[in-house]
Amino acid sequence: MNSVETFLDLYRTLEDSLKEYYAGRKLKYSSPVYEYMNTDGRKHYDEIDLCREIRNILSHHPYYEGEMPVVPSDNLIEALRRIIYEVENPLTAIKIATPVGEIVTASYGDSVSSLLVRMEKRGFSHVPVVNGDGALEGVFSIGAVFEFVKSRPGVVIDGALLLSDMKDFLPANVHRAEQYLFCEPGATLSEVKNMFRSTGPKQRRVAAVFVAKNGDRRSPLRGMITPWDLIKN
Repeated sequence: MNSVETFLDLYRTLEDSLKEYYAGRKLKYSSPVYEYMNTDGRKHYDEIDLCREIRNILSHHPYYEGEMPVVPSDNLIEALRRIIYEVENPLTAIKIATPVGEIVTASYGDSVSSLLVRMEKRGFSHVPVVNGDGALEGVFSIGAVFEFVKSRPGVVIDGALLLSDMKDFLPANVHRAEQYLFCEPGATLSEVKNMFRSTGPKQRRVAAVFVAKNGDRRSPLRGMITPWDLIKN
């Protein structure tokens, strides 16, 4: 098989893979290839667009005066292979999340002041509060502390103040300025991105997406995804 045949065969594979990738989903564009290069695969826009142009030339004008007007380079063929691999092996939530074993978690018995010190040292802004089974009970954040202090004039944040004293301000659905969502481990990168683009009541930003079995908030946490994790990926 020469380079032209290899290229055309790979392009057909890309088309077939993208049809399967978008199966059951409503598309903005009529072509799955065009959909991908303008949305999920935008970082490959230039490569895919070049492949489209070459494919059209080879399909409609394969020869000019007995010679092929375009012959795909080895580098372009390898780029096409990489794109196909990404389509067929998409990043999932569990792959981009910070595993629960690598993030700071807390329980209701922890001291508020000591947790604040840990957060400052590690540079964290949100700490999941989990129960004995590892399921999320709430989220400790600076915003939660602010709301607690605002409702308790004169309260002293010392070693005696426990997270249990702030229990009413920690559930994921009570934070005023932000919201926390859940997804299953197999959720695609595209699906997670869309979750971060969503807003809830009063346009609260999505601060984190928690990964749990079947996306069930009652299941043990598997990991946490922040906007920084999306930037890295």
